[in-house]
Amino acid sequence: MLVVKVRSDAWGGTSEVEFRRFEVAKVEHCQLMADLVNATLQDDDLSGKAFPSWFRQQSLQSAADIQASWSGGTQDAEEYFLVSDRGVLGTCGLVINPPHRLYKAPDAVVGWPQISILKSRDRGQGVGRAAFSHLLRRARARGVTHIEIGVFPQNELMLQILSRKGFGAAEIGAAGNGSRRFLIEIEDGSFGNDRPSTDFAR
Repeated sequence: MLVVKVRSDAWGGTSEVEFRRFEVAKVEHCQLMADLVNATLQDDDLSGKAFPSWFRQQSLQSAADIQASWSGGTQDAEEYFLVSDRGVLGTCGLVINPPHRLYKAPDAVVGWPQISILKSRDRGQGVGRAAFSHLLRRARARGVTHIEIGVFPQNELMLQILSRKGFGAAEIGAAGNGSRRFLIEIEDGSFGNDRPSTDFAR
């Protein structure tokens, strides 16, 4: 179990964030995951700026949907709940060689990171960075060579982040659903070489 200390002025100091592994065999985990996914998709302040309305509606999940998709064993993935003394803050996960990836070079192992911070009050406090750092460590441990990220055009904040000099992200095309795809070589760019401390992540 990984516990990361996140420093935030908004939280009044330091708070511990625990990465709790999602277990599909636990019904309560599937229900919690479905509740978090749906709450995020229905949050206009977050999802309205990141995803088109049709995608949000299509992606709503039930606990049975979550259990069926994970129990099928069709994808190599790991998912975590982000938990602190403030409750469940969100989720993060990593999918290895997802079928929807664009980058399929020989011998490449592609990681698809997913991060969702549930409430606006907890965004911008370092939780997302801590989650991304954790996923990068997991990607290296799993032999991932490239990180692929899909971004819809209305997600201006993420597009700005990916276009920053030194990030190491290269746009590689667009998917059929309208999202733009970016690729990061795991050992290139500022995030690729980032080896953050497990004590503090800002």
